[in-house]
Amino acid sequence: MFIDLYFLTIDLQFCNMANFEICIILISTRLFFVYSQWYLGEEKQQITTNLDTENASRPIPAKSPTECILKCQRKLRKSYFVKDKEQCFCLKEENDSIFSNEILDGILFEEEENQKCLRSCKDVKTACDDCKSGFYLLEFDEPTKVFCDLTTDGGGWLAIANITFGDWNMKNEILNNHILNPAPISRLQEISSGRFTLNPDIATIETLHNYTKFNELRVQCFKPSHQRTLNVIISGSPLMTYLFQMTPTIGLCGHVRFLPGDNSNLSTQQCVNYRIGTAGKFEYYSLPIWIWGYRHVYLENFECDDASMDSDIGSWLFFVR
Repeated sequence: MFIDLYFLTIDLQFCNMANFEICIILISTRLFFVYSQWYLGEEKQQITTNLDTENASRPIPAKSPTECILKCQRKLRKSYFVKDKEQCFCLKEENDSIFSNEILDGILFEEEENQKCLRSCKDVKTACDDCKSGFYLLEFDEPTKVFCDLTTDGGGWLAIANITFGDWNMKNEILNNHILNPAPISRLQEISSGRFTLNPDIATIETLHNYTKFNELRVQCFKPSHQRTLNVIISGSPLMTYLFQMTPTIGLCGHVRFLPGDNSNLSTQQCVNYRIGTAGKFEYYSLPIWIWGYRHVYLENFECDDASMDSDIGSWLFFVR
């Protein structure tokens, strides 16, 4: 769980100027994000270590050099893999000692030796089934740090947008600076800020697809005003035509799946009524699932399982796999 203390502090400061009801909403919203892991948090809070000395770690179970590298990557260290014992040691430098009383015959591996075969978070999950969600380097045009959700629905999700806020007054700033002014793939590591959207233009999404071969989009959002959580996967040909051919689809039977924890009104509707996209709106965050005049996901309007811009505060996360 990654906790953003900075934004919690802002909420508390705002409470000094707001009435009691707004204060309760703000703090409740922030605590919900913290305990449900909606907000990805600061990358530095993800770095954990079990080092017993400054330079060496205890052995970590690993079945391959790739898995060893990935586990040491979270500690920002080199990896020393002992094949016959299936053990991994995370080191700072090649000549560092390892935490063991045995003389072990292993090989030192660097991150770069492994990254060429890792092009998606699904690759990370395949290479290291028990790795934890966090930031990993993927080999795009250049090594790019991304956030991988390795637990939800089997894991392998790459985060491409994270908008989280608890102050109505921030709406225009977030819309103009972070939604209508999106970021390139090279800045994906900024996802932890809670103020990030990947550029939705076709060229960027096609490039990401060429890297990762994704065919699923996961949308996860929550608004304290209605206390509903939407957590849904859209997949298959309707998603691809929506993103790349700018063609909307009505009726998503077999292409929509709601995940545990979802209590949205959208999930109670018949799949023949679901729509994806509409004329002139084909960004991944613009109506990836909606019902006419009833329930929408529409980030530009801060809609989450509703059709209203009222009570805009909330959290919106988008992933691909």
